[in-house]
Amino acid sequence: MNNPLTAPIAGTQLVRVVASVSPEAEVESVPATTETVTLLKANPHRVGAIVYNDSPGRLYLKFGPGASDTSHTVALTAHALYEVPYGFPGELSGVWSQATGSARVTEVVTQEP
Repeated sequence: MNNPLTAPIAGTQLVRVVASVSPEAEVESVPATTETVTLLKANPHRVGAIVYNDSPGRLYLKFGPGASDTSHTVALTAHALYEVPYGFPGELSGVWSQATGSARVTEVVTQEP
């Protein structure tokens, strides 16, 4: 797929840049647990990710290892969705307030050339 970007140069000229990427999505279901678990391993080819809390309990999501109810990036209520910021390649960890349900994790990656 080609993604055109257009940027003004020298006031009136336009330059078109075409980046060729072939994204693909990988979907995984991670069972809820009251012990910290890795939801996504670090991946330099990640361009985006979505985490959906398919659990009646709260999911504490952290950028990095060691998520807890006192150390987390975001707390997702039951059936909430979180979009990981574009281009974040690091590990995501999580832990739930109760071990019921799961996280539906979708990772969008670019294919290596």
